[in-house]
Formats: sequence, structure tokens, C-alpha cells
Amino acid sequence: MPCGIADRKATSLEKLLGRKVEEKEAGPRIAKHLGKLLGLEMKEASKKDLLERLEHAEQAVMVSA
Repeated sequence: MPCGIADRKATSLEKLLGRKVEEKEAGPRIAKHLGKLLGLEMKEASKKDLLERLEHAEQAVMVSA
């Protein structure tokens, strides 16, 4: 019961669409939809950029504590 719904089975995009789906195709579409649901503008960022932002946020918390 990976989806958390007891009377339903999990599936995949490949099964639903009948073709192979690459992460590079699905990822941006999922991010865009999630952004709409949350009222956010999703932007692509590298791992390096994300780690730098996290480090700055952690430093800001330490300074204010």
C-alpha cells in the first residue's frame, strides 16, 4: 500500500502511458503542477545553488539565536 490508499494498488507513468518516461520529462511537469497547487513559482536550481542557500539560511538562524 505505497500510496496510502488501502483498496488501491500503486502504478507507474510507464504503465499508464504505455511507454518509457524519463525523469527529465516528468520532473519539470511535476514541479510546475506542484507550484500551481502551492501558489509558488518553481525555478530550476543546481545542487550547488541549493546547498549554498541552505548554508546561508543556517548561518542566519545561528546569528539570530
